[in-house]
Amino acid sequence: MKKRIMFALLACFVLISSLSGCQSAKPTDDGSEQVELHWVFGGPGKLEDSDRVWQEFNTKLADYLPNTSVKFTCIPHSDYAEKWRLMSAAQENVDIAWVSWALNFVEEVGKGSYMDITDLVNEYGQDMKADFPEWLLELTTVNGKVYAIPNYQMMASPIGFSIDKHHVENGWLDIKAAEELFTSGKVLHKEDYKMFEEYIEKAQAANEPVKYISSQFLTRAIKNKIGLPDGGLETVTANAVIARNEEGYKVYDRNLDFPDNYEYYDLVSDWYKKGYIRPDILENPTEASGAYLLDWTSVFKGSAERVSISLGRPMEVFPMEDFLYITHKGSSTNTAIASTSKNPVRSMQLLNIMNSKKGADLLNLLTYGFEGEHYNKVSDDRIEWLGAGVPGASDNKYGYENWALGNALVTYTTQSDPDGWNEYLHEDINMKAKMSRLGGFSVDLKPIKLEIAQYNAVLKEYQYLDKGTTPNYKELLEERNAKLKEAGSEKIVQEVQRQIDEWVAKQK
Repeated sequence: MKKRIMFALLACFVLISSLSGCQSAKPTDDGSEQVELHWVFGGPGKLEDSDRVWQEFNTKLADYLPNTSVKFTCIPHSDYAEKWRLMSAAQENVDIAWVSWALNFVEEVGKGSYMDITDLVNEYGQDMKADFPEWLLELTTVNGKVYAIPNYQMMASPIGFSIDKHHVENGWLDIKAAEELFTSGKVLHKEDYKMFEEYIEKAQAANEPVKYISSQFLTRAIKNKIGLPDGGLETVTANAVIARNEEGYKVYDRNLDFPDNYEYYDLVSDWYKKGYIRPDILENPTEASGAYLLDWTSVFKGSAERVSISLGRPMEVFPMEDFLYITHKGSSTNTAIASTSKNPVRSMQLLNIMNSKKGADLLNLLTYGFEGEHYNKVSDDRIEWLGAGVPGASDNKYGYENWALGNALVTYTTQSDPDGWNEYLHEDINMKAKMSRLGGFSVDLKPIKLEIAQYNAVLKEYQYLDKGTTPNYKELLEERNAKLKEAGSEKIVQEVQRQIDEWVAKQK
């Protein structure tokens, strides 16, 4: 009997040792074997000339990475998150996977969708690391391990609003005064928004076809500003936030710890009564771009021209912030190596090429297609799209977004970009931006998963309060807040604070 027990224990030990050895074994690939990588990314879907361009890509890839070819699958952006979840759950054979903004990156890492590529980046990613800012890979680091390559582009988005140019010329809104208000550094209150009330009244009195204020203005310019600390809040998860301009790491509850922010509900209720907000906003929450007096936009070099071209009428823009900030979750799109990959070394070698100056010609081919057919060259680094100038447009036979495929700042600029665009983004936006104090931190959601789900369910139940349509909003706010506390708001904040404190201690 004892011998049988000892034999069983020995067998278990051998099995465990074998498994742990397999898990820690370093992937090897001497490059001699012919390999086809499967790369899944988001975009307009497969286009008329995709097969031709992808075939040429594989021909040219042989000069960069011998014995390697790529099978591409482009999934429409609107379907990508759901289709990726299905592919991941089914363990489909995928090597390289784009990470959409519609996916929760940390949750996907927790589910095991992506491979830990820390060692692969260090061994095979030297070219791209030389072309990246030092902080870039922190944006895709979870618990000290790198799980994706950020698609390098505009990493800090300066927020602002667009307004019809002739409204500014009529003197209906002084956009310099609006900019000064938002960048003054003071805590804003209801009376600070009087200039916008006057603007709306003038536009409506003139029977302008565009006459309502957008939900984006209500949220970004008022709810995310009024009664809140200078610089605003950075969301860690759910209701847990930090103040951007504070020195410490105190975690607050976004909806319960800033009572002055409730002035928002006073203001938005008043605006709804006055007819500044579309009366059917609850039934039709989706907003068409340019259909409102003040609409959200990123404000950067050439943004007024871009918005004007997009809307087909002259527009002006003004910023809401005088600083650039990169959140700890600051990369909206990334590219990972799927956990199902049988070729992680070759996949990383390809990602190194596609994210460095070394692979610029290859990335330009994959992004823009063939010169003379899909674009014309204006200079060494500038092109003009042939057709609509928009990837996936009906009169474009080929063309994808560079920010979904690699390092966008090593690709050509186009007619929609101001001169010196790539240098501007790198030097004046990305390198001058303030990095979140939580760079490299990620929350382990498992201890508070239930509370987060309950908290978000309460917020969804009362989201109509944000539109100003309810006269008894004060009573309903109290009711909502009580339910948020019951849902576990305090536990979420305490757990996030605990994890941040532990993370900070390890950094010292």
